[in-house]
Amino acid sequence: MSQTTPTVPMLDVATKLDRILTKLVGEQKVRHIDDDGWIHFGLVIDTTPVSLVVEPLGDSDASVYGFTVIGARVEDLDAARDWVLACNRRIHFGRTMLDEDGDVMFIHHLFSSGVNEASVRGLIHVVAGMANTYPDLAEKTGALSIADLQALNSLED
Repeated sequence: MSQTTPTVPMLDVATKLDRILTKLVGEQKVRHIDDDGWIHFGLVIDTTPVSLVVEPLGDSDASVYGFTVIGARVEDLDAARDWVLACNRRIHFGRTMLDEDGDVMFIHHLFSSGVNEASVRGLIHVVAGMANTYPDLAEKTGALSIADLQALNSLED
């Protein structure tokens, strides 16, 4: 399978985002381009993995979305769907979603015109801050929190 080349607007936003992230977190980030040409940045904020992705927005623009897993390995998918719907009715920015792997994520977008140091800092901290904010998710769905996953990983090491 061949890799799609990112658009010029995506590359422009990614370059700007890379400079901002270097200023905010130094070299403590990774960057890669997936097969669809989307540009991914990975970083860790206070032990919480945060991903930022530059995606196309039509043919002439791009956006950045940040996300983190807030519940992994959901046991009750129906309860997780209900939880996501109820949560999205309560929150005023961003959204939660259930992915095909049974993980619940928090996601928030920035449009290219809004990509600046203050907005990227805010995006990173809001997304990272959501990682352990929802204890009811585990109670209702059997999902593991980021802290649970980190504890399991440390036991496996």
